Amino acid sequence: MYLVVLCALVAVAATIWLIMAGEGKSPESRRNNARIKLVIPVEVESFGEKYQADSQDISRGGMLLKAEAPVKVAQPIQLSFILPGETLIEIPAVVCHQRGQQFGVRFDPTHHRRGVIERWVRRAFEEDHRRAAKITVPQ
Repeated sequence: MYLVVLCALVAVAATIWLIMAGEGKSPESRRNNARIKLVIPVEVESFGEKYQADSQDISRGGMLLKAEAPVKVAQPIQLSFILPGETLIEIPAVVCHQRGQQFGVRFDPTHHRRGVIERWVRRAFEEDHRRAAKITVPQ
């Protein structure tokens, strides 16, 4: 009897942890893939043609863009943009999904500028987290 109750408690605890961790991802994994809302101009170059886009959000691995650019999934592109407080970033990427004028891109994981993006996203996430922690509920 005690064993059944113990197993039920463990199952409930595991279920709660999975829900809170986001579909089975650990909290550290979620932090690494956090999306930061960011609207900045981005130049997209594809097959020698240049298009203007606006970012919608950014993560360590990619960016969501909005533009009237004729891109297709799996298409390689070149991005140029300036993150707040940084210098110009030019990085190759690949279109990984598209819906209407919005498309998501994955940054080249081997490119040397990827580290700048990762550090910027980490700092932005930590600043957002600190701001959220300072919010107090009136009593």
